[in-house]
Formats: sequence, C-alpha cells, structure tokens
Amino acid sequence: MRDLLSVIITAYNVGQYLEQCIDSVLMQSYKNLEVIIVDDGSEDNSRMICDQFVFKDSRVKIIHKKNEGVIKARYDGVRNSKGDYVTFVDGDDWIAADMYERLMRRLLEHDAEFISSGIIRYYSENEKKIDVDLIEAGFYNHIQINEKLLPKMLWNFNSESFGMDPSLCTKIFVREKIYRLMKKLIQKNYIFHYGEDVAILYPYILNIKSMVVVDEQYYFHRQRNRDLLASYIIDEEYFEKLFMLYQHLKEVFSHASLELGKQLEYFYMHSVSIRKKYYNDITEKVKYIFPFDKVSKGSKIILYGAGVVGSTYFHQIKKINYCEVILWVDKNSLSYRNKGYEIKDVDDILNVEYDYIVLCNSVKNIFDQIKIELIKMGVSEAKIV
Repeated sequence: MRDLLSVIITAYNVGQYLEQCIDSVLMQSYKNLEVIIVDDGSEDNSRMICDQFVFKDSRVKIIHKKNEGVIKARYDGVRNSKGDYVTFVDGDDWIAADMYERLMRRLLEHDAEFISSGIIRYYSENEKKIDVDLIEAGFYNHIQINEKLLPKMLWNFNSESFGMDPSLCTKIFVREKIYRLMKKLIQKNYIFHYGEDVAILYPYILNIKSMVVVDEQYYFHRQRNRDLLASYIIDEEYFEKLFMLYQHLKEVFSHASLELGKQLEYFYMHSVSIRKKYYNDITEKVKYIFPFDKVSKGSKIILYGAGVVGSTYFHQIKKINYCEVILWVDKNSLSYRNKGYEIKDVDDILNVEYDYIVLCNSVKNIFDQIKIELIKMGVSEAKIV
C-alpha cells in the first residue's frame, strides 16, 4: 500500500505512560500505519505492555533488545520498517488523534521529503508550553532551503536558540533517506547519548530538496521531574559526548555553507554553558567563541592576546580540556605579569613548538596586523588562527 507511514515508538522503563502513548498512535485518523515498538531493554513492565498490543492490532510489531540507547533503538526500528515514510514517538509521550492525517496531507500535496510541526511541552493539565520552529511556515524548495532555512536552521542568533527544534518526533521523513543517514552513524559507532536528534535532523535537511514547515502542534512531550536535572547534564562523559557530536556535525557541515559552521560554534558553546550552569560558574552571556572549527582537539596552542577575548578563550578551552595552552603571549606582557598573570613576551613564540597560534582579537584590522607581524617573524600562515 502506498504512502505507508512507519511509526517507531521507543520505550525504556516507561510502563507508567506507555499504554497511553501506544493508544494515541493506534487511534490515529490516518489508518495507513505500521507501528514498530522498540523495547530498549526495559526493566519495568514495559515489555509486558508492548506484547499485549500485538494481539490488539495487526499493524503492531514488537522488537525486544538490550539497552543500547535511543539512536540504536530508533535505527533498529527503521531498519525493520517497510513504510514509505517514517516518524518517531517517545514511549512516555502521546499525540493528537489527527496528527498524522494532517501532516501526511500537507507532505503529500507538496510531494515533499520532510515536514516539521510544533510541540506541546506538557507539565500538567494546567501548565503547557507551546513551541514552534523559528522558521516561517510554508513550503520550501531546494533554493529556498539554502537561502532561507540554512542561515538559521541550527542556531538562531536573535533568539539564541535552535532555529528548527531538533525533535524527530514532530516530523515525518522519507524512510530510505533517514535510514541511510542513521546507518552511517551506527557504522561509525556514533552513539552520542546527547543531541541524538541534532545528529540526525540537520544532516537530513542538507540532503533533501523540498520540505514543509507548519506551526500547528500535535505532539505532547511529557515533562517529568521538572526540578531534577536531565541525566545527560550530570553525565561524567558529557563533554566527550558533546565533542563527538560536534565533530560529526563539523564533518557534515564542511561541504555546506560557512553560516552553518558559525551556528555550530554557538550551539557548541551553548551546550557547554548548560553544563557550566550545573556547576553555577557561568555569570554572563558568552560573547566570544573559541574557534573550535579551526583547532583540532588535543592541539598544542599559543594564545596571542590576554584581554577579554583571550581570557574568554582560555576559560572555554580549559573548562572542557579541549587543547593544551603551552604559551600565552601579549605585547603588554609586563603589565599583566605585574598583576600576577603568567603572560609571556611575543618573542617567546620562537622558543616553543606548537600546532596553532590563536589570535585573541575581535577587531579585524588589528587581527590582520598581528598576523602580518607573525609571518614576518617566520610563523607559518597555516598555523595562525
């Protein structure tokens, strides 16, 4: 049957909410569904609830597997799906009865490869928060995607937030396209446990030629334990997983617009600031972003400039142990040393081995002048960032 929509429901210890979730999918007014429930190694009654639905509706298929995280669970669901299109639901959420009918209608009438809708963040019956993409609703062809969407897709600088909400659950994808993308992630062993949706959504958009954005909201995202920190924030490997995500997106974006590279930097530092807030050690908005896209992790670097920009860069990279600062120099090094800072003279650059010299100055003409002076000293231009 054409236009079959495969709905992948992932469940891990959500027995308290799972029945409501599955019912909301099976009761959709759009009937041409395949429902694949992936039990990701649950230790509660989720397994039993899943199995009950196999006998209730012939459209339901169950996959029981060991716990490997949401990316692998979703991938296993998509791999076993037969639909023309794919969407996702988390096992503790639920959807409005006409969600797929309305979204599929818009998707098919435009013959588009993707559709995105809003989301309802559900705290209680008396408290709900509605979020929509910060992208104008409508149809986008390939040219419009490049000109109107990509400049603010990952990061909207005006709102300092995602341009398009990364949740996969509010969207519908072409099955073959998202399957190929997810398969590459699995083959590279990119299991992030942070930003799983980010790792898939934005690369997917780079590989399509048409899409639709709507402001209507049909997906209810349950907000549980609002006073507790999300588990990924307190994860001891948070920064390692964040950097893996950053490297993945950096590789994907390397063939796209320069604007996406800048957006990625701001997303990265936003994610760093989330963790820093956990430690209560961020007091002001980050204004200057270390050039993560130009300096490889683990590099030996020299910071040139000890002012506000230099101090900001230093604390950013030290906090996440990104690279090794082997030397910090400034033309006014003496004044800084008199204040107790270990800032060296510029000439000391000639006495150490390094991978990059990072210029800590936001004024272009000064930046360019310093670069010229370093080249005259014998520094390779390729090492100046």
